[in-house]
Amino acid sequence: MMRKISSLFAVSAICAASLSAAAPANRDAAASMPEGAVYIHTARNAPRFVKISRPLTLSSGDTVLAEGLSVECAKNQTAIIVLSNRTAIYVMPGAKLEIEKFEQMTPEAAPSGEEDEPSRSILQLRLDRGEISVSALSARATSKTVVKTPFGIIEPRSRALIISCAADAAKIYILNGRASFTSPDGRNDFIQNGQVGIMAKNRNTHAMFPLQVEDILSVDEDILSASTKVAARAAESALFSFDENGKVSVLKILPGDFFIKRARYDYRR
Repeated sequence: MMRKISSLFAVSAICAASLSAAAPANRDAAASMPEGAVYIHTARNAPRFVKISRPLTLSSGDTVLAEGLSVECAKNQTAIIVLSNRTAIYVMPGAKLEIEKFEQMTPEAAPSGEEDEPSRSILQLRLDRGEISVSALSARATSKTVVKTPFGIIEPRSRALIISCAADAAKIYILNGRASFTSPDGRNDFIQNGQVGIMAKNRNTHAMFPLQVEDILSVDEDILSASTKVAARAAESALFSFDENGKVSVLKILPGDFFIKRARYDYRR
């Protein structure tokens, strides 16, 4: 299921990885969508990977089928994973994230640099604790992303967002786009571009609705955007391709400034 990335050299340093996935029998039927892939872009200080209760030894450059994969980072660990729909997730220290479901129609092509999602996808995540920064392409009308948290369910239509879960509250920052929120008792709310939604238990009633919505301060937005840009850059450096049999290949491309530029939130760390 998994193969190590092999090294190539050109103008930029390039690595390649591949795995096999079943091709869909009917491109128009949602039930026929194959399981999507996930590329381990960064695994700093050996975060813990588990797939359907089985520990996996994964490192930067590995590719596996995504469904059932969980990532758990201790306080000195981080991970960046890139899904085959080119959604990148930066998993911060102390976070635990699981990909409960990820299906994707095999696209005709998926060149790096496009702003639109290469094909229809269904992504379901569960964030038990900690913080994740997400960068995504513009979703197709029929695509859907769901993030489950202990405080409710988030359904984003966003290209840049951050979700954090603590013991008594969770926050979702929308830096581009919007998101809907469903409380544990089924009530709905929404968050728009430039807002943060706060989900907290009421000490008296233990209710978590309505969602508390505030504007993101400009000084905070600059700091928050830095981590989503790290994820975006990781996605740009992972080039996915698909053949007629549903085989997924990944090329990791190191940009020209890799060796001369090192930003504060550089994904190489």
